[in-house]
Amino acid sequence: MIRTLLCATLALGPSLGLLLAADAFTGTWRLDIAKSTFASDNPAPKALTLTFTEQGANRTQTLKGVAADGSATSTAWTAPVIGGTVSFPAGQGPNGGASLEVVDEKTLVMTQNHPKGKVGASRTYQVSADGKTLTLIQRREDGQERAR
Repeated sequence: MIRTLLCATLALGPSLGLLLAADAFTGTWRLDIAKSTFASDNPAPKALTLTFTEQGANRTQTLKGVAADGSATSTAWTAPVIGGTVSFPAGQGPNGGASLEVVDEKTLVMTQNHPKGKVGASRTYQVSADGKTLTLIQRREDGQERAR
């Protein structure tokens, strides 16, 4: 499971690429811990940087950070820009995989896939209207919010 993706509001990092990009997500985003909330059993990471890139028809998200216990963390995923099956590097990602839905140009929803049609945990990525803030909300399978 992507442990440090249990995070919250990410403030826009100093990325000229983001300002010039047609896609609202493309660029580098840094966690603003002061503006973030976490469930009591989900300690806030010490640092977290999320980078979105586009390569042809695919969008890639790379996460690097420092967990609450001081350990380094790193995860990644790739999915079609238009949405679809999420690809994770070997040994990462949820069992059963995940799918990405493009709700609109500023909202992405990644949902864990389950056999038998069960609803999985989800992550909603939303860029603010001014393009300066990325909010990431993680919910458990039962819909309870884990981090914002």
